[in-house]
Amino acid sequence: MPRESLSFHSSILKNSIKETDPTFNEYLKSLDTISNDIKNLENYLRIKGIAIYHTHFAGSYLPEEKSSFITWRYCESIKKFRLFYTVMVWNDPEDEFNIPAVENIEWEKPLIETESVIRLSVFPALPEFITSLAEEVKKMQRKAVISILGSSSV
Repeated sequence: MPRESLSFHSSILKNSIKETDPTFNEYLKSLDTISNDIKNLENYLRIKGIAIYHTHFAGSYLPEEKSSFITWRYCESIKKFRLFYTVMVWNDPEDEFNIPAVENIEWEKPLIETESVIRLSVFPALPEFITSLAEEVKKMQRKAVISILGSSSV
């Protein structure tokens, strides 16, 4: 991103900007890093051929009856699986494992296209998302092996 030269008349403001500029630069760097990791994670999952719907609790940053989820699902508009930030209404907000049904989606957007504050707040949940997705893949794999070989072989 090109640096824009701005001129301030107030010396106090100039000094404050000079002192805080590294903080804002680090923020932009962090956001770029997170955005690249999100894009790379989408590509990684596609390369691995992961084509199953999966949703994972990303935290409650919203009013009590709503929660956010990271969702890996097929996107009609680009004809590929993508990571989505999904806001759903809980059936029972007290039950962390009571994942809402698709019908309870209030809104969703590709994670990479969300506002920076959302990407920054959800990013720490991505490692848990990957782990839970891998567990889901293992379960599917076991079921496939059982159906092919029969339960006595597994």
